[in-house]
Amino acid sequence: MLILLVLLFSKFFYLASINTYFMFYLMSKFHVSVRSAQVHLFVFLLAVAMGTIMGGPVGDRIGRKRVIWHPF
Repeated sequence: MLILLVLLFSKFFYLASINTYFMFYLMSKFHVSVRSAQVHLFVFLLAVAMGTIMGGPVGDRIGRKRVIWHPF
């Protein structure tokens, strides 16, 4: 349970950091508009949500340990 809590905390810490940085990075590095950067951030967060939702059934099918420890 402790490992799961550590992984969950690190995931949310990482996502909070990316949320605040990603738009500014896209605007400065790739010179996109604010609207386009917001769309890219939305797509990223949608992919995170879909991965979270799909992780449960995949974990049931192939095993929780394989999903947690071997994501690739």
